[in-house]
Amino acid sequence: MSPEDKLIPSDQITPMDSELVIISFTAAPYPDQKRVKVNFQLSSFQQPPDATITIFGKEGEELASVDVVNISQSDNEITLHLPISHPGKGECQVELKLYNLDERQAREDEKGEVKLTTKNLSSTRTTFTLQ
Repeated sequence: MSPEDKLIPSDQITPMDSELVIISFTAAPYPDQKRVKVNFQLSSFQQPPDATITIFGKEGEELASVDVVNISQSDNEITLHLPISHPGKGECQVELKLYNLDERQAREDEKGEVKLTTKNLSSTRTTFTLQ
C-alpha cells in the first residue's frame, strides 16, 4: 500500500458526477423577532457550491438576503437580520438556492476577457412565523 492510499478511504471520496442534495433546511426567528436563524445541511460535494438565501414577507416582498460563496461544509448556520421597517407578525418564507459559477472566454463581440455563467444546482423553500 502506497502512502497516498492511506490519506482518504475510497468510501469517503465523493464522485465528481454526484448530485448535490439539500438534506435539511430550517428557519426560525430568534426571540427578539428581529433576526432569523437559517440552518441547512448538504450532501457531500467535490466542488464547493455558492448559495443565495432570501427571506420573503407575507406579501411575497423580499425582506433580507445573503449570498454565500464557496460553501466549505455540509452543515451550515446563518443569521439574517430583518429590516426595522418590517411590518411584524405573520408567516414568512425562506428560499435557499444553490449554484456554481462557471467561467468562459468572452466572444469577440463581448467586452472583457471572461464571462460568468450560473449553473443552478438545487433550491428549496420553508416557512416560519413571526409572533
